[in-house]
Amino acid sequence: MFVTQLALVQHAGSASVKTADGTFVDVLGVVGVDGDAGLVALRTEDSGVTGATLSNVRARVGATVILGGSVDGLATAFGTGSITGTLFSSAGSRFYALDAPVG
Repeated sequence: MFVTQLALVQHAGSASVKTADGTFVDVLGVVGVDGDAGLVALRTEDSGVTGATLSNVRARVGATVILGGSVDGLATAFGTGSITGTLFSSAGSRFYALDAPVG
């Protein structure tokens, strides 16, 4: 399963995910969507990718963060920074303001 921005696949008829080693795996379906957060969880064919371990500890303002992704076509872009604030949507979703550039 991979999680990405909903806007990237929202109107797509099909999609694939490029893994860190350059392998492409086909998206087989949608596991779930969080429209308020703008995220989608995608079910893919077996990718061989080891899943990330997620924490159940709430992030705090001032905590160090490491971000990774593909920005403007740059594969494996990373940035570090800190959490500068906590924001809430009208639906109660929690968002964090970050000062971490990715690129």
